Amino acid sequence: MTLGEHANRIVAQAVRAALMLLAPLTSLGLAQPTQVHLATQSRQVDFTQFAFTKPVKSGLTLPGNCSAAELFFKTNNTAGTNLYACTSTNNWTLLGFTTGAQITDLLAERSGTDVRVLLVGQSCSVSAPCNVGFGSKTVGISQGATATLTGATAGVGSAFLYVAVDGTLTVGYTAPAGDAITCSGCAAVSGVASFPARSLPLYTWSITWTVAGGNWDALGGISRRAFLSTKTVLAGAGIQVTDIGGESSISVNSSVVATAVSVPATSSSACTVNSWSFDNAFFYLCTAPNTWRRVATSTW
Repeated sequence: MTLGEHANRIVAQAVRAALMLLAPLTSLGLAQPTQVHLATQSRQVDFTQFAFTKPVKSGLTLPGNCSAAELFFKTNNTAGTNLYACTSTNNWTLLGFTTGAQITDLLAERSGTDVRVLLVGQSCSVSAPCNVGFGSKTVGISQGATATLTGATAGVGSAFLYVAVDGTLTVGYTAPAGDAITCSGCAAVSGVASFPARSLPLYTWSITWTVAGGNWDALGGISRRAFLSTKTVLAGAGIQVTDIGGESSISVNSSVVATAVSVPATSSSACTVNSWSFDNAFFYLCTAPNTWRRVATSTW
């Protein structure tokens, strides 16, 4: 064997050995494709030509833990109220709203960690209170509330969330015997089957109790909130309107409209001008303060 042939054989053996060493690495590379780290290995990413994209996490309940700037799409909410942002550690804030329900004040939603708990007005604070009005009276609610279902008697119920005329955030409800609602930051009132008079409606919500406990309806409540709603009552001829503590009292102006009173005992009995009365014999008329005149009546 010449020196050249010997050298060629050595080179061939080295090549075969190198290929044998590379074979496992090649198969490993085929089995585990390289994964690109978008944060550090990409630039100017353009998804417009993708068949579809899913840029946020999704599910039926908000995760219990989150860090600022995370997004979450809640699939069981009403369309338009699905997207949440984590605004601070473990704090989710709703970003989207349906037409006609853009109000963030006194928003109610199920807790992401406990289906028995309803969160109400979590955006209300001392620096940014949720204000509600009753006529000329404004009430500021400066903290959120939680309404928790208790009991394990199977059945259904309903809740009426409203602000009472004294400014109390209230959860009125009906429930099977043995079940109830407790409130923190609000008042829970049993036996309420509709919004009380003089209250400001917020939500209606259906509830299901099982032997494992209660559940606020996962599909969400129905918002009854109104934005910039007002009703003005003006005094007309002979009518006077008095506003006290946000409540309007409508009465007859006795100086314009004659009012019937009891039959006076004497001609100097207390009276206001235009007051009148009658009995079987006379018609009485107050012509001046505490001064009565009368005329006899007869049949014909």
